[in-house]
Amino acid sequence: MSTALAGGPRAGPAPQPTIRYSLELQDSPAVGRSMPRYYFNVRGPSAFADDEGSELPDLASAELEAVRLAGQMLFDNPQVLLTSSKWTVEVADEDGVVFLLRVSTLEVAKPQARAIG
Repeated sequence: MSTALAGGPRAGPAPQPTIRYSLELQDSPAVGRSMPRYYFNVRGPSAFADDEGSELPDLASAELEAVRLAGQMLFDNPQVLLTSSKWTVEVADEDGVVFLLRVSTLEVAKPQARAIG
């Protein structure tokens, strides 16, 4: 899977640069068998749709790839968590969404100092 992240029209800070991600998948020992194809779509400010998908042996393998993709995105572009409070890696097969990985932040307010007296 090779995809480009491109932000859509939005108000606010300057647009993010286009970022490319590629899942490097090793050949499976299941030679000659048809494996399911999974698509890794990202929803959020740096959204992209995976039009190619990747053949993987099972859903557990696809879930691991979603975690790796999210980790790579955070490593390459950590400010994405500072510009958006949440985004999702969506794993789908030919029947629809089968797994969602949500990444979010929550700003915690510091408690106010109370006057003694």
